[in-house]
Amino acid sequence: MIGHNKPQMMLSLRLAVVRSKADMSETIVQCPTCNQPVTWNDAATWRPFCSERCKLIDLGDWASEKHRVAGEALQSHDVDPDVEYH
Repeated sequence: MIGHNKPQMMLSLRLAVVRSKADMSETIVQCPTCNQPVTWNDAATWRPFCSERCKLIDLGDWASEKHRVAGEALQSHDVDPDVEYH
C-alpha cells in the first residue's frame, strides 16, 4: 500500500517545490524613504524606492550629508603629501 501512493506523493512534492519557488520569486521590500511596500522585480523602475520622488529625496539626504557611511577620521599622518587627492 505504501508504494501505491508513491507516484501521487512525488507529484505533490514537486508541485509544492514549484509553488514555493514561485512564492520566493516575489520579494517585497520597504521603500527606504517612505516605508511603502515595493515588489522587487524588473517592473519596479525605482527599486528599492517606490518612486522617483523617494529616490531623489534619498539622494538629497546623501548630498546634504544627512546619511553617512561610518568610518574612522583620517589623521594628518595618514595623508601622503605627494599624492593628489580629489
